[in-house]
Amino acid sequence: MVRATDYDSDRPIAATRVSLRFAPIDDPEIAPTILDLAHAPDESFVGSGANVAFGGRWRITARIEHGGDSTEVPMVVDTAPPQQFLAVARPRGEPPSFRVQVIGIGHVWISPDPERAGRSTLAISFWDLIQDAQPMNDIVVTLATPDDEEPREQPVKRTSRNTFVALANLKSGVNRISVVGRSESGKRIRAVLNLPIRR
Repeated sequence: MVRATDYDSDRPIAATRVSLRFAPIDDPEIAPTILDLAHAPDESFVGSGANVAFGGRWRITARIEHGGDSTEVPMVVDTAPPQQFLAVARPRGEPPSFRVQVIGIGHVWISPDPERAGRSTLAISFWDLIQDAQPMNDIVVTLATPDDEEPREQPVKRTSRNTFVALANLKSGVNRISVVGRSESGKRIRAVLNLPIRR
């Protein structure tokens, strides 16, 4: 639902058309889609569709047309992660490993080195449901620290067909690490790790 009002008077705008443009931020190869909204009795605009086709970050732009003019209002939405399970391994003398199991798709291993506030290297690897290496195309890694209003994309380097490293600046508190990728077979996987860092 969209309710368009004048900034100064807060009165409803007599819009002739209102639409929403959906663009997946972490999947730039996917073309944006448009959802046209319809007038509702309460002077709002409503509509429904399958535009948010998968989880992740979406840039949604509301376009309001009125009197020959148009106004665009951009928004960023980060959907809830898929159903997943987390297993943690802390081998003595080695960096910890966090295994995120994405139901029905596979596993993503994330290993921060070091696991403390400051610059850290995130080793990331992808495995299928039977724990065989899952070759991946390019991936997107984002980090949201307690100081961030929005997640920030992190630099990533490939080290093999199923392994990558990302550089991150961790902060005290909960750091939300999101990994989005598409396998060479076409499967999309999204893993989210909420990593607490002590002061």
